[in-house]
Amino acid sequence: MENGNAAGERGEPVIEVEGVSFSYGEEPVLEDVSLVVHRGEFVGLVGPNGSGKSTLLRILLGLQTPQAGTVRLFGQDARRFRQWWRVGYVPQRPAAAAAGFPATAAEVVRAGLLARASVRRLSPREERERVERALALVGMEDHAGRPIGRLSGGQQQRVFLARALVGEPDLLILDEPLEGVDAPTQERFYVLLQRLRREAGLTILLVSHDVGVITAEVTTLVCLNRRLFFHGPPERFDPGRVAETYGFPVSMITHRH
Repeated sequence: MENGNAAGERGEPVIEVEGVSFSYGEEPVLEDVSLVVHRGEFVGLVGPNGSGKSTLLRILLGLQTPQAGTVRLFGQDARRFRQWWRVGYVPQRPAAAAAGFPATAAEVVRAGLLARASVRRLSPREERERVERALALVGMEDHAGRPIGRLSGGQQQRVFLARALVGEPDLLILDEPLEGVDAPTQERFYVLLQRLRREAGLTILLVSHDVGVITAEVTTLVCLNRRLFFHGPPERFDPGRVAETYGFPVSMITHRH
């Protein structure tokens, strides 16, 4: 495995994964995975279906416990981590679940403040201001009162990003957020993420199956297929190793903006 960081001088560790293994019954999903994500990095996590990406995310989010190894978030053991407001999360296909959901964009975003309530309950005015600020960050302030199900797929995706941002997190985790979204919307979404990373100082971990696109966007690439095959700057990634990661030949198509 190759290690490195294209982000230049490293910030403090935000995610530390050391020797993590996990199995479902007799089926190993993660085997001795170790990696560190530093403050300010934009990390792309790629791998085939069943490679352990979703399991690793669930472990990072405290939803599962590794059977071996340790995970630390902001220097704290994940099993004892309680500052979940510091972690924003956009799950897979949130727009599909929103199709018939009877809530406005603002109400969806406000739901992201629940984790903050465990620290300090916000006044109605503070809640409103945070929701307005989060919607403005993603360019959706003019759609606050619209039902989420009546927005386009790209608009819904930005609303769910606003929900992840409303608690003002330090770490943003996105699980294949662009699946089923057209190419122009994808490009706008990546531009938005780069701006948020630059202006808000976010550390970003994004799961994707599109190796070609993600290598042009991230500062650090992580290739996972039960084991870690690569962890380093995308420009040092050998496309020939994609076949090793995926277990079969893969065409490397890089999208250019």
